[in-house]
Amino acid sequence: MGLAPAIFEEVKLDLVIRGGRVIDPLTDLDEVLNIGIENDKISVLTREELRANRTLDASGLVVSPGFIDMHTHDEERDDSSTQECLLRQGVTTILSGNCGSGKTGFTEEKELRSKLGTYVNFMGLIGHMVLRETVGINDRYRPADERENEQMEVLLRMNLKAGAKGVSFGLEYCPGTSQVEIIRLLMVLKEFKDSLASAHVRYDGPKVLKALSEMLKAARTTGVPLQVSHLGSMASFGIMGEALKTLEEASKEGVDVKADCYPYSAFATHLGTAVFDPGFEERWGKGLEALEIASGSHKGEAFTEKLFHHLRAEEPETIVIAHVMREDEVWRCLQHPLVMLGSDAGFHHGEGHPRGAGAFPRVIRIMVREKRIIKLREMLIKMTCQPAERLKIIESRGRIAPGMFADLVVFNPDTIKDEATFKEPTLPPSGIKWVVINGKVVVEDGKLTGVKAGRHIITYGGK
Repeated sequence: MGLAPAIFEEVKLDLVIRGGRVIDPLTDLDEVLNIGIENDKISVLTREELRANRTLDASGLVVSPGFIDMHTHDEERDDSSTQECLLRQGVTTILSGNCGSGKTGFTEEKELRSKLGTYVNFMGLIGHMVLRETVGINDRYRPADERENEQMEVLLRMNLKAGAKGVSFGLEYCPGTSQVEIIRLLMVLKEFKDSLASAHVRYDGPKVLKALSEMLKAARTTGVPLQVSHLGSMASFGIMGEALKTLEEASKEGVDVKADCYPYSAFATHLGTAVFDPGFEERWGKGLEALEIASGSHKGEAFTEKLFHHLRAEEPETIVIAHVMREDEVWRCLQHPLVMLGSDAGFHHGEGHPRGAGAFPRVIRIMVREKRIIKLREMLIKMTCQPAERLKIIESRGRIAPGMFADLVVFNPDTIKDEATFKEPTLPPSGIKWVVINGKVVVEDGKLTGVKAGRHIITYGGK
């Protein structure tokens, strides 16, 4: 376990977390220990007393690796509300740019984020929708032509060389995307070690199995690791069992596939997207009564047919929350070994879905403490070391061990609770005492300390 002898008693460290129940989900370590931190890394785990410039008394609390979020939308650099909300719920590392929305110009992206500072450790994907827009495709219902495919390949390759983690697809938002487009971009990823493709698949509801098969075929053909985005919102319509079986079978055949899911039975997206094209009511078996206006000039109002069509045409960026999924299937999804937690966080000046402020505490509260359908260690695996392995950062983050970066969450397992609601989506959770990133205390008693200790993480930089 890397426990230190008493000699460390004489060493004065930068930070000590004393007397907490230390859980390293990847191993069997679950013990009351003291953690010594020097600079940005864990230097010692011991039962002995340690001296430090600052000591945090974690008696009666759990000390976990910092939570790693596989699915976020932190594309708006001038709006820090997404990162702030994620940080307060214990998230220390994020993968951003999912669903086809990740920005290009990754060199500039790194420089700007470095200049502005980042609350959390950041990894970014290049969005397929943004690639299409950049090469001049403004019609989401048509495929790219040969010239446009070549231009997207060049652009993606350039961004991967700059350190982007991979590519994300938002196929439900781009119905015209061809299989050729998908394959050609995945083949570019194949040139780069440790890259990853994430996919919001083409259909939710009854046709989700067809949509999964499409992306699994592409992953099988190219050998590129595939992360299926927010599987809960795609298949929690009475089809989850079949969807999970589809992923299981593909995995057994050698396809490197995993999925993520958030713990809510409602999703959120912009009203102007193809998600709300004609036929959505039949697809979900629910109509306008299940939709909630979460932003803009009509926030909080009930939809009428007239208002729906007006906002779709005139205010397409309006965020709509759709209460259409089966909650039991969401919990089933999150229990599956191929599925990890992803919040799908993405606020616009504080407006959006409460998942961005409550997803991680929520699974501990509901699945571990109230429903008792999963053990704490098993849930922490889905929140720490499993995503770290997926992102190829397990050698440095996602664990508690000497030599690892000091990304840690200290919380009370009996009181941790999501407080964010659909009416107040950014309310911080309760029960989280401290969050530490790269050895710096960034959350204390649920409040930000103002320290931006996050870093831009690059796992490769070329062929």
